[in-house]
Amino acid sequence: MKILRVIVMATSATAILLAAMTSAASGTSWPARVLVTNDNGIADPGLIELARALALVTETHVVAPAADQSGMSNLMSAVRERQFRIEKRDIGAGIEAYALDGTPADCVVFGLAGPLREQLPDLVISGINGGPNLGDDWFGSGTIGAARCSAYLGIPAIAVSGLDDDDPDAMRAVVDWVVALVRSDAARELRAPQYLTVSVPVVHPSSIEGVEVVTRARGLVTGSLEVDSTGSDDRKWQTWHLSLTVDSSIAPKRSDVDAAARNMIAVVPMRADESDPALGETLRARADLIPDWEPPQAHPSALNECRAGLGVTIDDAEDSSGREWGVLIVQVMPKGRAAEIGLRAEDVLVALNGTPLVTARGSSDDPVDVIQRLLGEFGCGDTVTLDYVRNNERRQINFTIPDTRQR
Repeated sequence: MKILRVIVMATSATAILLAAMTSAASGTSWPARVLVTNDNGIADPGLIELARALALVTETHVVAPAADQSGMSNLMSAVRERQFRIEKRDIGAGIEAYALDGTPADCVVFGLAGPLREQLPDLVISGINGGPNLGDDWFGSGTIGAARCSAYLGIPAIAVSGLDDDDPDAMRAVVDWVVALVRSDAARELRAPQYLTVSVPVVHPSSIEGVEVVTRARGLVTGSLEVDSTGSDDRKWQTWHLSLTVDSSIAPKRSDVDAAARNMIAVVPMRADESDPALGETLRARADLIPDWEPPQAHPSALNECRAGLGVTIDDAEDSSGREWGVLIVQVMPKGRAAEIGLRAEDVLVALNGTPLVTARGSSDDPVDVIQRLLGEFGCGDTVTLDYVRNNERRQINFTIPDTRQR
């Protein structure tokens, strides 16, 4: 096993990190358990080798995407779907592992809210991703997105990128170093919403010069757009092609990009909490910077307008075939017009002044769109006739819109 040479740079942050990594982090008692994820998928060799190495020293759980989910940042699709599709996997002795049909952030949410809910992990490790996330790449990285999600949810994290997984020497060296980092005081002293991003140069271990705590390089990427001139059958849509250019030469000294160029492992301290206390102090001290709120004055025309609102919440009524055949009354407001004229929840409105409330063939309007448009066309003193169905019986009711104009 080749030992990575660690060069202590002349920055206090680097000295603290490296000193912590070489100190005894309470023997083998910390971390008690870890959660491992990534964005390349549960079958990625970097994740598997890291999880197996961690399982030798701590309780190790894995929740990783079933397929490649690179570039997803911290997107949590489960917030929309409200469900997870998972499959138990065997990736090594002593490892509880799940493949999840979702993003890296989904994996973190499932792990913390599901299998590890009663005994949360001390640390979440995301990676090892096969390729460094340097400079502006961090913003879209699924590897870093998982760590950011974990830190936001209250568990500190480390995101590790950069690995030539075709080189056995590199795999063993990087995995051993990451295990040492996980067990170090540098990791132990992290407090959410803190997390670390680690970028390892993709070179042979013997070429790595050491470890450096650095800042994030930003503003290295520029983009240009060009419209597709070949045309399209769809007249409504155009296709524009995006080209990205990265200029690493402008990266500042002691940034992650600069460190990688010098074959240094770049460690960037991060926070998932993006609030800016200094800006907050400025805005509180300069109250004039933000305009005062003044309640809007009622527009004169609004005072004179006669409305045909029914005072109900509604939805489209569908039959067993999916055909939208009317407007379902979901709720009747106690003091609304519908309550006054005797309409009830579960009634289905099917026509308004003779116009059917159905989705016409080829129309994008649904019944709710139709009734809202028709009601908006009535004015003071107009009579409205509603046909509706209650208990499979068609009925009809009339009402007159009162004249509420100021006199």
